[in-house]
Amino acid sequence: MTAPLELMGISETQARAAVRFLEAYARTVLGELEEASSGATGRAPLSWDDDPVFGMVADAASALREAAQWLTYLSPADALGAMRRAGQLFLRLREPFGFYLLAVAGSAGYPPMGDAVDATLAAMVDGVRPDERRGDPEDRGSAGSPRADDAVLHWQHPQQQAYLVLAASSTTDRDGPTSVLLGQVLESSPHREGAAAVGALGTPIHRIWDVALRLWRAGTTDGATFFADTTALAEHLSAMSRRYAETMRTAQANAYLWQHGLAPVDVADLDIAGIACLVARRFPAGVVLDIADRLDPIEAAPIRAGLALSEAAGPPPAGAPG
Repeated sequence: MTAPLELMGISETQARAAVRFLEAYARTVLGELEEASSGATGRAPLSWDDDPVFGMVADAASALREAAQWLTYLSPADALGAMRRAGQLFLRLREPFGFYLLAVAGSAGYPPMGDAVDATLAAMVDGVRPDERRGDPEDRGSAGSPRADDAVLHWQHPQQQAYLVLAASSTTDRDGPTSVLLGQVLESSPHREGAAAVGALGTPIHRIWDVALRLWRAGTTDGATFFADTTALAEHLSAMSRRYAETMRTAQANAYLWQHGLAPVDVADLDIAGIACLVARRFPAGVVLDIADRLDPIEAAPIRAGLALSEAAGPPPAGAPG
């Protein structure tokens, strides 16, 4: 998978150095957080509700996410591991982006969707905050997963909603209550025609929403609808990939930053790679491969990376859709 880096003139050595730095930074931050939380520093222990903790966790999560995007081209299996660690931290911050990373990470990182997602989807339908949906505390969430009333601090942000529906559409039981709520959100939300920018490439949210809709109904449609869905997915991924290639070429204007892996862009875009991975799980892999074959090598690189992520993650766990 290092071929895309070679095509774009980035040294594998520099890319791996970036990964080592980012992972070391995350370890350092999390180590400091553990000390501060335990009271080992001699000061009063910090809790997850303290502002300094949020910033530290956000720094570590962001570093691991950036490491994952480099590893997508270097080692898909290691990229999945970095996504799982980052996803878990983003969920501690109550950010649905964590669900997306865990969904892409696949079987071993299958996200604890459950009550937290149901509460957030319901809030998106009727506008009631998740933390206002209070019931018996023992009924909210499962061990190690966000409680329903604490589900999402940033659930009102369009970008976070986009990542949530992507994750839910690719991982929920089609016959379960979450799927019913998800269908209502996907079919009624104004985001279906929205233009809010999502992700590093500034993808219009209507593209993300339409991808999620087609992932959600995959496997339950007739031949004509299947053709329409795969055609639309090809259009969305191709448009995102052309934007990706344009962004990469623009970033190469500063040769020093580019060649040393320091350009302020995601060289391996996790939106395209992640969506390609999720599509490959819900549709025949040949659908995604055909999309990549119609693009030039740089445009196709993150899509092929998504196929590699899907293969590295293996099949969904027993009982999961897909």
